[in-house]
Amino acid sequence: MCVIEYSDGKCVMDNGILRAVIRANPGGKLISLYSLRKNEELLFQPPRNDYAMPHRGAAFAEYEAAGFDDAFPNIDAEEFSLRNRTISYNDHGDIWSVPMELYLKDNSAVVHTRNENFLFMKSMRIDGNRLISSYMISNVSEDEFPCFYTMHCLFKCDENMRIIFPESVKKVENAADSERLGRAGTVHSFPVTENGVDLSRIRGVKSGKYEKFYALGEVTDGNCGLYYPDSGINVRINWDTEALPYLGFWITEGGYRGDYNCALEPSSGYYDSISKAYKNKSLWILKPGEEKSFEISISVEV
Repeated sequence: MCVIEYSDGKCVMDNGILRAVIRANPGGKLISLYSLRKNEELLFQPPRNDYAMPHRGAAFAEYEAAGFDDAFPNIDAEEFSLRNRTISYNDHGDIWSVPMELYLKDNSAVVHTRNENFLFMKSMRIDGNRLISSYMISNVSEDEFPCFYTMHCLFKCDENMRIIFPESVKKVENAADSERLGRAGTVHSFPVTENGVDLSRIRGVKSGKYEKFYALGEVTDGNCGLYYPDSGINVRINWDTEALPYLGFWITEGGYRGDYNCALEPSSGYYDSISKAYKNKSLWILKPGEEKSFEISISVEV
């Protein structure tokens, strides 16, 4: 049985196996996913222990990067024109920075927001050792709306953990200039690159580096994860690859504001910017009234 408590814009779900905490503001964020069997927090927590309320269009780097939020309708800020219509896309999209409605329905916590372009709704529930997030996104404008969704869930790191990609992934594309992986756009073998870098391993926070890469092209198996041998916790992420056919990975080993976290990022766009996803023919162009629905689950095996 899952006990759900709601007060002051915050929801706590607890079934004796997992405890999940969701805040309406900002962005309907999952701020905690806790293994009760191991007494372990799995999500990266804000170093300053604060979630200040941003405004729509705020710079993502000026606020806490922690917990699980949703990057939609984009990641990189830019202006994009399609068929004589120009849209301004905000840094990391329009979900993380806006107030949300939060309510309970059928043993789930539901958050939603609406603006001039889209309606975004997310329903979260606990089932055994799984947190299941169900999404519904629709175009409420009178024009086509170019967009993509990316899971933006920051997990805590340690030096002994392992990164688990789908077995079919043999190559990755570097998405950010880095010392080890070279220029963005460089392709490497995975998990071990041609120059012997094991991309399934994590360096210490003192390395002062950060990296981002994507599985090269579409993935067919929506199953990846993180293994923490010190605690024996295996986190698995499962999703529908027909809706989200791409998979990215972000890691900061102290290189981004001194933070130490990582994120496995199933996405419908390849990758990060609307213009790049359009060029790569991996962009949703939603017609007026068109909807997209999908699920993402996080299971915690101990």
